[in-house]
Parts: sequence; structure tokens; C-alpha cells
Amino acid sequence: MQSSKNNILLVVLLTLALVCGQSEIASAASPSNKESSKTKKVTPKVLNKLPAGNTRYEVEVHVKRIVGSIFIAQELSRRALFTTRSLLGRSKSLETGNRLLLRGYLGRRSGRIVFFIEHFEKLETDFERFEAAIAALKPDDGAGRIKLAEEALDLAEKSRDAELETTAKNVLAEGITIEEENADRNKPEELIRVAQLYAEKLAEEEHAFRLLNEVLKKKPEHAGAIAAFRKLGAHFHNGRWISREAFMIAEGLVLEGDEWIQPEEREFREAIMERKNELVTDRFGSQRLRMFTEKVYNLTVTEHGILIGMTRQEVADSLGFPEGVERSIVDGRTYDQWIYRDVYIYFENGQVFRKEKPK
Repeated sequence: MQSSKNNILLVVLLTLALVCGQSEIASAASPSNKESSKTKKVTPKVLNKLPAGNTRYEVEVHVKRIVGSIFIAQELSRRALFTTRSLLGRSKSLETGNRLLLRGYLGRRSGRIVFFIEHFEKLETDFERFEAAIAALKPDDGAGRIKLAEEALDLAEKSRDAELETTAKNVLAEGITIEEENADRNKPEELIRVAQLYAEKLAEEEHAFRLLNEVLKKKPEHAGAIAAFRKLGAHFHNGRWISREAFMIAEGLVLEGDEWIQPEEREFREAIMERKNELVTDRFGSQRLRMFTEKVYNLTVTEHGILIGMTRQEVADSLGFPEGVERSIVDGRTYDQWIYRDVYIYFENGQVFRKEKPK
């Protein structure tokens, strides 16, 4: 009888030892119940820097890629995300760009800190939230559309969401159009405000100019409209305000890269660049042309023509002194542009290398 009692006691002790051992193994693999009951909501940026531990976290991310049981999030550059086997079936319905709410803990795998997902929920995407927010606005709420569109554009830039970006730009334009429709045309301040929206948010200067000119048509000396024109870089020309580009063109200038210059200066630069390209393929072309020119020089002067290779003095003897002269030194070579009424003559180190009619 005593032996039977001892056997029962031994079985109980072994069972308790086995249960305790399994509990220790489980606690080593995942956070303790005491610690894990406290879930902390963190941002992806914060989660990227946290160490492994027993705390459970909740974080929102966008799916960048899914490889087997591994989630790669757009926002978590330093953390791989591992889902449990029970969640693998559900993860197959996820796609790139999906927005997820994750719950889990930071642990180690192959020596690296990773985030083990214990639960996830598929949330509305930024695009879906944006569409829902727009649908909730009143039809005449232009300001609301502008605000939501700008927020969406920020999100689209961070998540590289082309669809969201395109839709947000369209909504932004729609919102500004509504603001114009709602504006009181008899209140200059409202027209000026809408004009600034067109210029600053849509880069539609022409539309902004029309609204500002509408103000000046009724009040020619309105300080606010004039200040808005100046802020946009406009110029007062021939009795009206015009854009900087229109003013430069009216002054006879041409745009070269991001610089406004005289037409003859652009042609001078083009001639120099073409000459440099010629020299790359034919280093001795200038000397050979000079030898050829000496043979026909007298004929050239008689016909008042200019041949490649002639000197400045020879050109002056033939055509007289120019009306204008420009000089530029590039890569140790001196280039001159002689400006006549019906022809430009270009010199390289004192010899003609090109002639052309003004464009």
C-alpha cells in the first residue's frame, strides 16, 4: 500500500516537472504573459530602433513585399517581419501597398532582431481613406478638398503611391476651382487669395494673372493686387502687368538653360560649342583652311565675301569694322563675335571659323 502511494506521488512530481519545463521553454520563445499584456503603440521609426525584449508592440505599416512568411514593410528599413504559421493562410490575400496594423514582439532570429507578428489586421489604404474623406465633404467645400489633397500628396510622396498622387492633384485643382466659384468677385481680397492658390499650388500663373488683372480693372491702384503681382515676379510693361517670361521676350531676350540672354550671345555660344566639336575630330582643320584662304584671298576681298581662315584685319578690310564685338575665352582659346547688320563673323584665336546670318 505504501509502495502504491509512493508511485502515485512520483507520477505527480514528474508531471509537475514536465509542465514547468514546457512553461520555461514557451516563455523563452515569447514574451511573458505579465509583460505581453501591456501592448505599446509605436511608430515604425521608433520600432526600427528598439531592442529585443518582452514588450508587445502595435504598429501600422505598408506592405512592400511578401516572401513566404516574411513581410517586408516600406517603413521598417531595419526590421524583418515574421508571421506565425497560423497567419500564413491569411497573409496570402495581402498585396504590395496594403496598410496593416501589426501586433507582436521583437525577438532574435539568426542573430538579428526581427519583429514576430502574432496578429495583423488589414486596414484601409491611404487611397481608400482619402476617397472616403473626400466623399464625406460637402460639394462646395473647396478648402476641405485642398487640405485633404495636400495631406494625401505628402503621404503619396512617402509611400511612392502614384495612384494616390494623381488623384490628390486632381482633387487639389478641383478644390481651388470651387474656391474661385465661391469667391465674391466684388471683394478684391478673395480674388487675390484665389489667385495665389492658382500660382503657388498649381503653378498656373496665367490664371492667377487673370484674377489679379480683374481686381486692377476695378481698382487700378489696389496695393494688394500689385504686391501679389510683384511676389509672382511680374513686370509692369506697356501699361499692364505681365509675367517675367513675357517681359524678357518683349525685351528681345531668349532663354538659354536658366539664363536670359541676347539672341546674338546664344548664337555666339552655339558657334563656340560647334567649333569645339569640330576640333575634336580635326585638330589641324584650322591650319589647312588658312593655307587655302591665302590662295583665294584677293578674289574674296573683291566679292566682299568672307572665307574660313581669314584674319580679323582681312575681314575688316573686306566689310569694314563691325557694329558690335563680343569676346569669350574658353579652354585657353579666344573667341570673337563680330556683329554686322546682316551677318555674324566668328573668330578663333584671330581667324574666322564660321559666318552666318542672324536668326
